[in-house]
Amino acid sequence: MIRKIIYTVLFMIALISLSFAEISQVWRTGQTTTYSAGDDGSLQKGAAWPSPRFTVNGDGTVTDKLTGLIWSQNAGTPTVGACTGGALNWNQALSYVACLNGINYLGHNDWRMPNRKELMSFIDYSRANPALVSEATNTIYFYGISSVSHYWSGSPNAGWGTGGGTAWRLLTSNGMMSAYPMTQPVYTWIVRGTSSVSSCSIFTGSSRPARPRRWLTRDTWVSTARPGTHSPSSTRRTRSG
Repeated sequence: MIRKIIYTVLFMIALISLSFAEISQVWRTGQTTTYSAGDDGSLQKGAAWPSPRFTVNGDGTVTDKLTGLIWSQNAGTPTVGACTGGALNWNQALSYVACLNGINYLGHNDWRMPNRKELMSFIDYSRANPALVSEATNTIYFYGISSVSHYWSGSPNAGWGTGGGTAWRLLTSNGMMSAYPMTQPVYTWIVRGTSSVSSCSIFTGSSRPARPRRWLTRDTWVSTARPGTHSPSSTRRTRSG
């Protein structure tokens, strides 16, 4: 009986600790202007952006303290050795990233194209031309953004085929995501790590990829991805209650 009580107490403590450590939120849009009562600008719901938003790691990378993602400080898709940069079609962009990993670019071999949602974390809906977080356009953190009008995501559009199709790209001028032909040239901004927004902690900045978080709402996505990975197959859907 005593052992059962002890196990029950330990389970409850673990459950409470997990709840406080793992609950995640969607971040704010950045919109602060209100046009009508009850709109986004007046309510400003979501996880607040840390200030400063970014940390320069001193190795050519920058950590986003909101998401925990680690981005290349050079956002201009540079040519590095045999890895030809610039505007590339979607498949060429994937090969470009693979090439950078092959030469251990900036000391890492787990670079990838950001997915659609990760690119959207740079959007500030209060701004235009570019519609990006103001700190992101500050050369203290990143450079090469001013000359780029759009970036590929690693997310293909639904219904794509291996012989062609469309993938999602971010237009920096207005912050819009649009499906774009994979055969067209677009720039690539590489990233590493696993994105996560926690209501209980803000990342202090590190070149180590952030650990994934778990959603603990009624209908939840539970991530089991290891740090430095991002795979749809590493998530499973759970339902509580």
